[in-house]
Amino acid sequence: MSNETLGFWMLGLMLGVIFLGFPISFTLIILAIGIGYLGLGEMVFDLMVMQAFGIMKEEVLAAVPLFILMAA
Repeated sequence: MSNETLGFWMLGLMLGVIFLGFPISFTLIILAIGIGYLGLGEMVFDLMVMQAFGIMKEEVLAAVPLFILMAA
């Protein structure tokens, strides 16, 4: 299946599941993992872990909890 076809399937499924009443965050996570597994195979799990570690290394995002703590 081509990438364009997978994209259209993901868009249709996303809209359908959101209209059924599921939260958007969980819908996006589950569909991204599911469609990613169809398109990339088991490599999607490695990419997911690398992306999570990449976000944790961002120095700018470390300031957000500190500002929230100062405001409290």
